[in-house]
Amino acid sequence: MKRLNLTIGVLAVIVFLITGLYMRLSYRMDEIEMGLRMLLRSRHIYILLSGLMNVGVGLYCTYHAKGWRRILQRLGSVLIAASPLLLVAAFFYESKLQTPDTPLSRYGLFTIFGGAMLHLIAGLRRAETETRTIQGDARGARSYTSASPDATTLHKRSERR
Repeated sequence: MKRLNLTIGVLAVIVFLITGLYMRLSYRMDEIEMGLRMLLRSRHIYILLSGLMNVGVGLYCTYHAKGWRRILQRLGSVLIAASPLLLVAAFFYESKLQTPDTPLSRYGLFTIFGGAMLHLIAGLRRAETETRTIQGDARGARSYTSASPDATTLHKRSERR
């Protein structure tokens, strides 16, 4: 799934560049109506957002080994992967609409938001348990991570007061 998100993200960034070129060649941006101009530019930026979200998930996401957290992460990755398709379609389709309703971009942004929230929920408890802080003496707290080879042993300072 990570490779899919990374591939979709890189393709979406390339599409972002192509849609920028399309706007430059097809429209005289300084001469078109302000509403259409803002619509095109916002959809253009949404494509970049979805591409960068996919690149981020593809590069940095670490999936849980099993359980409901892994399912949430997978579902979140699928939602984030679907967003560029909706937003590229919105770029071309919604600019031709004569109404202020923009269903494709709305659903594209909802998929990004939903995917990010699912990743957040899946990672909350994990972030809490990875770094544990144990209250130490008056000089402050001592920390250790559960990823260390001997997570149950605290490394005490060699010098005592």
